[in-house]
Amino acid sequence: NEGTIYAKEWDVSAVEQLSIDKSPYYTLHPKIFEWGRTLTIFISILTIYLVFVILKKTYGNLAGFIGVAILVFMPNHAFYSICMTPDMIACLFILLVVWACINILQTGNKKYYLIAGFCSGLAMASKYSCILIIVTLLLTHLLNKHKNTFLEKNFIWMFLLIILGFTIGCPYSILSLSEFLNGLGAAASFKTLNYGLPSISLYYKTLLIISAIVIILSLFKNKSLNLLIFSFPILLFGKIILFNTSINHPLFYPFIALSIAIGIIFLSEIIEKLFMKKWLKY
Repeated sequence: NEGTIYAKEWDVSAVEQLSIDKSPYYTLHPKIFEWGRTLTIFISILTIYLVFVILKKTYGNLAGFIGVAILVFMPNHAFYSICMTPDMIACLFILLVVWACINILQTGNKKYYLIAGFCSGLAMASKYSCILIIVTLLLTHLLNKHKNTFLEKNFIWMFLLIILGFTIGCPYSILSLSEFLNGLGAAASFKTLNYGLPSISLYYKTLLIISAIVIILSLFKNKSLNLLIFSFPILLFGKIILFNTSINHPLFYPFIALSIAIGIIFLSEIIEKLFMKKWLKY
């Protein structure tokens, strides 16, 4: 099933893990739970760091610190950061792909193609819905002005690394194909992504609305860069609407932080320009 890389075959929800003493799985495998949840915390810290790195590279240090503050104090993100589910590891690999794609756009360097491909495969192995990241890879290659031809070696290597990453992350896709296909079908028909959280809190709903507004407006400024950064959450939102699943999705959380931080930077630039105009008049 998805999340093989993270022992997700156990049907234990995040909420059950919070009352871990009541879980029969904890009684049988206490060390696995302890190490699994510790690993989740470490991965969550890395996702926060990557949000800072992406924002610093594209919009400066201030944007990075704002993004980190938003993500750190987001209750939904904190909740998933202490539970043994594959959501945080998927976030980590998706952010690594976005970081690599930004570098491809800026430099066209082969190593970033390889990183983007391999991390995409690992992301898909963690959460099957991460297959949408392929669109981001295609957009990045199309927008890359450093390439000579479309089907160049870097592009082909990137897609070969996707297969390698997915196979390493989900070896059952080869070792037990029938079980893998059954798991794929089960994941496709899975209808809830809440893991016991309230459907949508007012706080989260407000963040989502602000994030959506910023993403739409950002596509009119730095089009290539912002389209690359936000193509995945836009496609994920479309998938959620299409399949009528919950919008309270952990893969949204880092992108909410990214978008709001970028929106604050845009707003500060507008305010600065307005003050400059008034100052010049005097």
